[in-house]
Amino acid sequence: MPLTPATTDPQKLNSLIGNASKAYNELNWKPKVKFDEQIHKDFQFGKHFDSTKLTRFLRIAGLTKEFNDETVLENLGVLKNKKMTNAGVLFFAKSIGLLCEQAIITCALFDGTERINIINRKDFDDDIITNIDNALHFVKQSIKVKYVMTGKAQRKEVYSPC
Repeated sequence: MPLTPATTDPQKLNSLIGNASKAYNELNWKPKVKFDEQIHKDFQFGKHFDSTKLTRFLRIAGLTKEFNDETVLENLGVLKNKKMTNAGVLFFAKSIGLLCEQAIITCALFDGTERINIINRKDFDDDIITNIDNALHFVKQSIKVKYVMTGKAQRKEVYSPC
């Protein structure tokens, strides 16, 4: 069932928006620390940090490493007072699954459109860059492309699951 607005009258909408804005300002709301900026309380630098992931990140970003790992991480804003932020965990932890379970990517290939029978499933719990690369690879491997020649200059691509 589609949602319908309580009113479509422009004057009433402006009044509602004005009242909401006033209430918002009166609450003296202060922004909260964003998830990626929060310190991860369980991260232990010597145990969880993977310097090869930092090196890969710097290469992808086109940056050179002229300082030690900790200084580079501080300059990136992911290490604060010798403690790693959640963003740092997502990019540079040996396994994010141990520290940030909700960041694990699960890919599945189903038989048909009902999502009942699973043909293939894969969980990725590496760093966020590797997880995205692996998820895209999974999707590319799971889609079959059929080329239909239409008699025109361009062919028609028909995609279907394995």
